[in-house]
Amino acid sequence: QAVGGLIGTLGSSLITSGAAGGIFGFSDIRLKDNVKLIKKLDSGISLFSWDWNDLSKKLGVNSRRVKGVIAQDVKKYYPDLVFKDLKTGFYRVNTWKALLI
Repeated sequence: QAVGGLIGTLGSSLITSGAAGGIFGFSDIRLKDNVKLIKKLDSGISLFSWDWNDLSKKLGVNSRRVKGVIAQDVKKYYPDLVFKDLKTGFYRVNTWKALLI
C-alpha cells in the first residue's frame, strides 16, 4: 500500500517536475531535511519522506515530491541506478527502477 501510494505520487511529480525531477530525480540526502523512514522494501531500499532544504530551493531542484528514495541509500544496494549530476555535483536516481526492483 505504501509503495502504491508512492508510485502515484511519483507519477504525478514526473508530469509536473520538468528538468529538475523526472525519472532521474535529485535524491541526494544533502538536499533534504527532516528525513523520516517510511518503509524498508524487500530489495533493501528504503522509502523516506522529507522536506526540501534551502540549498535544494536555491539550486531549483526541489519538486513537489516529498516521498521517495535517498540516493546514498540506493547506491549501497544498486549503484548502477545512481549517478552524479555533472552540473550540480549532487546524486540523482532512476527512481522507477529503484522502486520496481
